[in-house]
Amino acid sequence: MVHKQNEIEIAQAWADLREAYRHREKHYVIEAQAIGLEKLQYGEKMQDALKVYYKGIYGYIPVSLVDDYEFSSLQSFVGSTIQFVVEKLFDENDSRLFLGNRKKALDALAVKFWRKAKAGQDFEAYVSGVDKYGVYLLVEGVRVRMERDDYSYDFVTDLREEVDIGSTMDVRVMHLDKENKRLDVSKKALERDPRDFILEYKRGGFYLGTIVNIDIDHGVFVRLEPRGLVGRAGFPPNLGKRILNEGDQVNFKVTDIDEQRARLRGLVIIPRAGQKTRGNTSNGR
Repeated sequence: MVHKQNEIEIAQAWADLREAYRHREKHYVIEAQAIGLEKLQYGEKMQDALKVYYKGIYGYIPVSLVDDYEFSSLQSFVGSTIQFVVEKLFDENDSRLFLGNRKKALDALAVKFWRKAKAGQDFEAYVSGVDKYGVYLLVEGVRVRMERDDYSYDFVTDLREEVDIGSTMDVRVMHLDKENKRLDVSKKALERDPRDFILEYKRGGFYLGTIVNIDIDHGVFVRLEPRGLVGRAGFPPNLGKRILNEGDQVNFKVTDIDEQRARLRGLVIIPRAGQKTRGNTSNGR
């Protein structure tokens, strides 16, 4: 009974693929999970190809049909859900396979996005690249660079330590210009602003915090528990041989609260002797 049910499911999946193939010129998009990498003869040469699995049927997407974006390896795609247009079907010797084209799917998704998208909508974005100051995303087939300031309320020195190529994240459309095909998105817009909790801290109070950034010109920045609001302090005097490090837990004495600008100023109370620190992290987490 189970075997027969599997055969029915595979037959239905093949029917789906045939329907997608018949409408390939209209960029009929379906999706499947990328489960591995293999070599594939495509055209005149062997290529790396994503191996995908659609409801019991295997398929391949050659690297030349994955993306126009330059990336070092297809490995980051493995485990992801891949959208594609069915380019070819193979049904020989009781073996069924399909060839997918992700580039066409991205083009189709982008056309649909620009027709229907509105500011304020949320989307799942695919990370196609990352550098120190920005993340390169695919939002429904549309490429956009999200700046570091839009990533999180947490202080992040280097986004390469936070974000993995091939991962996904939810973002909100902040602004879009359909005429010029320009888009701004933010992950931070989906988070609660820690500054909303500024009244939970009192002038003259001492609070547990973690140093998230040390800047020679601007001082020491401390993320306060439990809300994550960041306060700024000058360098504490009389450190002696002790050195402050990002990741150190310290006490932070609030000396000034600017409610209108949602800012805290204070003093860093140096860690107790022998205290274990969290290590030298630079992303504030």
